[in-house]
Amino acid sequence: MRALYNSRRVRLAMAEAIKRARSFAHWSLANVPWGVRSLLGLLFLAGSAFSFLPVLGLWMAPVGVVLVSLDVPPWRSQVLRWMREKRREARRAGYSPSL
Repeated sequence: MRALYNSRRVRLAMAEAIKRARSFAHWSLANVPWGVRSLLGLLFLAGSAFSFLPVLGLWMAPVGVVLVSLDVPPWRSQVLRWMREKRREARRAGYSPSL
């Protein structure tokens, strides 16, 4: 199992996922009004319950949690701090120099 996490493909996928999540969170903070962000987050959470359908899935749950948490100030600081920590971890692990 450890060899799986050390593969180049997995490291690049992790770096890309972290980069996209970070840019999405910053974009939504700047461009989406706070009530709409919460509504979208709740819709994403509801959509994750239908993970047996082809397009909907469990990937929607973390996106929904991030969107809702961006509207609650104590949670917002925790999510942004978590994203900074993941960015530092990715840099230390050598996932991507562009993060």
